[in-house]
Amino acid sequence: MLKRQIQCPQCGAAQHSLEDAVVLMCEYCGSFVEMDTQQLLHGDGLVQAYQKGVQSFIAPSRAQARRTQLNIEMQKAQEAGDRESWRAFAREFYTLLPITDPEMVPVEYRSGGALSRWVTTNTVSGELLAFDEGVQAANQVCVGLIEDLYQGGDVVAKGRALLAAAAVFYKTLMEHPDYPEDGSRPPLDHLAANYVRGIVAGTESILPPGAAATIYEEVLGDKRVYGGDEVTCDGCGAVLDEAQRSEGSCPFCGAAIVLEEDPWLSSLLATWQATVAHLPDDDATAFAALSHPLTSYWTNESVPPAADVYRFLTAAVPWLPAPLLRLQLTRLMEAYESTPELTTMFIELEALLLAWRPSPRPEPEAAPRMPVVAASSAPPAEEVDLADDPWVLQTVAMWGQVRPHLDDEQLEMSLLSQVTTPFYLGGTITAAQALAFFEIAEPGYSLRRMRDALEVQVVAGQQNPDLAEFLGELHGRLGKSN
Repeated sequence: MLKRQIQCPQCGAAQHSLEDAVVLMCEYCGSFVEMDTQQLLHGDGLVQAYQKGVQSFIAPSRAQARRTQLNIEMQKAQEAGDRESWRAFAREFYTLLPITDPEMVPVEYRSGGALSRWVTTNTVSGELLAFDEGVQAANQVCVGLIEDLYQGGDVVAKGRALLAAAAVFYKTLMEHPDYPEDGSRPPLDHLAANYVRGIVAGTESILPPGAAATIYEEVLGDKRVYGGDEVTCDGCGAVLDEAQRSEGSCPFCGAAIVLEEDPWLSSLLATWQATVAHLPDDDATAFAALSHPLTSYWTNESVPPAADVYRFLTAAVPWLPAPLLRLQLTRLMEAYESTPELTTMFIELEALLLAWRPSPRPEPEAAPRMPVVAASSAPPAEEVDLADDPWVLQTVAMWGQVRPHLDDEQLEMSLLSQVTTPFYLGGTITAAQALAFFEIAEPGYSLRRMRDALEVQVVAGQQNPDLAEFLGELHGRLGKSN
C-alpha cells in the first residue's frame, strides 16, 4: 500500500480536506489543489473515461463531433506546416474542451476571463509544441524516456531521468518569447512531478508489476506502508488507525492523505471493469480474464508472476469454476507453446489453480444502456437531412483518416465496418445515418458490393437483435436505391 500526502504545489503546506473532496483551496496561500488528478487516469476514473469515450463514439454531441473534426484538421495543418490555420482550429478546439471534457480544465480556470486565459495558454503551448523546434526537441527527449521506461529495467533511474527531462521541457516552453505573459506558471518541479505521475498512472498495467509503485515511492516521494506498519500523518505526526486513515484526511490536523493499493492490480481491475460487460459468456470471460494480466507482456515482454495473475483472478472473477479456468488456461498454453517465458508462468499458474475455490456468483447487475438514437424512432431517410448529424459528421471526419490506407477492394467492407462498430460497443445507429455517411464519405460506392458485404455481416449479426434489425433495414434501403 502507498501513502501520498497532499500538499499545496505553491507553498508546500499540508492540506485540509473533506472526505471525498475533489478540489480544495490552500488556506495559507489561496492556491487551488486538485485532489483527483490521478484518479482520472486509473481506477474508477479510467472506467468512466472509457465509457465516456465509447459514448462519444456511438452518439457524439454536436460539440464532441466538432472537436473530432478540429483535431483531425489540426493534424493536417501541422503536416502541411500551416501555422495560421492550425492556430484557428486549435483556438476553437480548446474552447470546446470545457464543454466536452470539463474535468480537463483546472478548477481555477473554469469561469470568466480565467477560462479565456486557459484557452489562450493551451493554444499557444500547443502551437509551440507543433511548430517550434526547441520545444519539440525538449518534448522528444521526454517521449524517448517514456518509451524506455516501458521496457522495465532500472525504473527508478529512468523515472528520475524523465522527471528531470519534464522540468526542462516545461522550462523551455514557458521561457519561450511567445508564451503568454499571463499564462499559468506553477513551479517546474510541481509540473514535472505531475507529468511523471500522469504518465505512470495512465500505464500502470503496461509497466512491469511493481514498477509503478516503485516510481511513486522512490521518484515521487509516496510512502510505502507495509502490512501491520503504523500509518502516520505527515502534517502532524499522529498515528492513524484504519478507520481514521480510510477517511482520506487526518482527524487531528486535517491534512489530506491518499492510500492506494497495488497500482498494477488496481489498474488491471479498472480496465477489466471497462471491458467485462461486453463478454458474452463464462467461456469468453475466463479466457479474457486469464489474458488480461498479460498487458505488460504484450507491451514490453515483461511476464507477470503467476502469483500476481492469481491475485487478479481472485479479485476479478472469483465465481468462475476451476475446471473452466483450467480449460481456458490450457488453450492459452497451446496458443503460446513456442513462448518459453509464458509457458513457464502458465505452468506455475496451473499449479496455483489447483487450490481455486469459487465464491458464490454475484447477482447480475443491469448494465445501464447508453443513451443512443434508437433505430426504430428515426424518420425515413428521405424525410430528414442527416448531413449535419453529429455521428455522421464525426464518422466522415474519421473516415478521411482511414481512406488513404485502403484499396478499392476493401472499400465496401470498410464502410460497413464503420457503421456496425457502434453495435459491438453497446449502442445503435439508424439505417438513415448509415446511408448519409455512405453518401458523404464515399458517394461512388458500389451498391452490389455493399449488399454482398451486408450478407456476410447478417450471419454475425444474429447474436445481436439490434444489429440484425439494422442490417435488415439497411439492406432494404440499399435495394430501393437502384
